Amino acid sequence: MNSDEKILKVLSELQEGQERVENRLDSIEQDQSHMSTALEALAAGQKDQATKADLTHLEEKIDATKAEVDTIKKQLRPRHAD
Repeated sequence: MNSDEKILKVLSELQEGQERVENRLDSIEQDQSHMSTALEALAAGQKDQATKADLTHLEEKIDATKAEVDTIKKQLRPRHAD
């Protein structure tokens, strides 16, 4: 094998290696994209859970207020003599 053939062989091997690196890089970029999408979905889910917790807390306050109003109404009703 002469020096030109050796150079061509090395260049070919380098090109193959570069293609493998580029393919791996594409795969890593896709993985990062998927991870980004998953993180966005997780963040949205956490926000949704926080909103649900806020609504639950608000519903509890409304129920407590209704109970207080009912108690006050009962106290304000004129009592009938039996």
